[in-house]
Formats: sequence, structure tokens, C-alpha cells
Amino acid sequence: MQDKRCLLSPIAALLVLIAALAAAAAPYKFASGEGGYSVSFPAAPQEQVNEDNNARTVLNALNYDNGYYAVVHVDNKFDLKLNDELEGNINKFSEQFNAPTQLRRKKKIARGPGDELPAEEFTFESEELLGKGIVVVEGRRTYMVTAFAIKPNDRKAAVDRFINSFKLKASAPSKAKPEKLAKDRSKSDDAPKGQKP
Repeated sequence: MQDKRCLLSPIAALLVLIAALAAAAAPYKFASGEGGYSVSFPAAPQEQVNEDNNARTVLNALNYDNGYYAVVHVDNKFDLKLNDELEGNINKFSEQFNAPTQLRRKKKIARGPGDELPAEEFTFESEELLGKGIVVVEGRRTYMVTAFAIKPNDRKAAVDRFINSFKLKASAPSKAKPEKLAKDRSKSDDAPKGQKP
């Protein structure tokens, strides 16, 4: 009996170690109710909120394993010009990190069936870092998702996984249509049976 216990203890310890390693490698699924998005960070991010007369900015960011992962959403208090917003955010980011953009591509980000938002994807590189980002504009709100590795570390797979995990929540259906439908129904209820209103 004692021999079986000695054999089970190393097996149990190995199983605990495997479970711990799997949990460490599993992404941290983050959802922002306020921001209306979800994304998979490598671990739990830190949140920072700033507000001034022009905008409210919410940044969720993580420095992890020689990489940096971030999502920021900005609620502006003024109307935006789409191309200026896309261009300006990418240029400002590139200047801030002294990492010139390499490739840029306009695209659409799906929020739901038939509901797409304008976006621009970009890559950037400097002597110290290599990464990727995307800017999305929705009305007065701007999203920026970025990730990069500190050279010489190769985190391309982790960067791509993070960027590709960003999902916008589907927008709520417009309330105007159900109200109109309710009014139309009330008219048909008043009509005599067998006749259309």
C-alpha cells in the first residue's frame, strides 16, 4: 500500500505542475463593458483613466515577458473627421515610441452582421521594438489596440494573437424601429377583422 502512495505522489505533483503551467499560458480574457470590446491579454492588465475638457481616455495595458500590450478607448467631446483621426493617432503613436510605421492598411472591423466600422492597421519598428496596431473609429469614440516586443525578443505570435483577439461587441438594436412597429400594430388592432388598416 505504501508503494502505491509513493508512486501516486510524484504523479499527482506532475499533474499539479502541468495544470499550473497550462493556467500560466492561458490568455487572460478581458472585457470592457464601458468600452464595448473584449481582448485576450497574456495576463491581467492595469487600467488608467484620464479625463480633460476634450476627452475621457481609458487605457488597459500590460508589460509582460519582454512585450507590451494595450487597448485604449477615447470618448471625445467633439465630432471627429475620420481620416484625420486614423492618421493622427497612428502618427502620434509612432512619434511617441520613435518607431516609424512600416505598413499601413485601411480595413473594416466587424461589430456584428452588416455592422462594420472604419479602421486602419499598421506595423511599426525601431532599433528597440517591433510591433503592430490598429485604430478603429466609431462616432466620437476611437479605439487603439497595440502590441510590441522589445528587441531582440521574438513575440510576433503573441502580438498577432493579441491584435486578432480584439472584438467589438455588437451594438444594441435601435429602439426606434420597435416603437414604430408597435404603433403600426395598434392601428391594425383598430381595423375591423379581415380588413387592412
